[in-house]
Amino acid sequence: VSAIPAQVLGAVVPMVRSAGISVVACEVDTEEQADWWREVGADRVVGALFGQPGPPQVVARMLGSPVAT
Repeated sequence: VSAIPAQVLGAVVPMVRSAGISVVACEVDTEEQADWWREVGADRVVGALFGQPGPPQVVARMLGSPVAT
């Protein structure tokens, strides 16, 4: 969690979700961070913990699916 205190984020996430807005946590680098975001209700978590970004063709190969060109 960044410069915004965890308590504030923990309170804001449920309010945002109750408004029908999806919450995506970025730059999640550790299991601890991923667990925290899941606990407060984030819809998705992304970051180095799950793999490094790359070109679509490389990512598609990793996932075993074709890429539309």
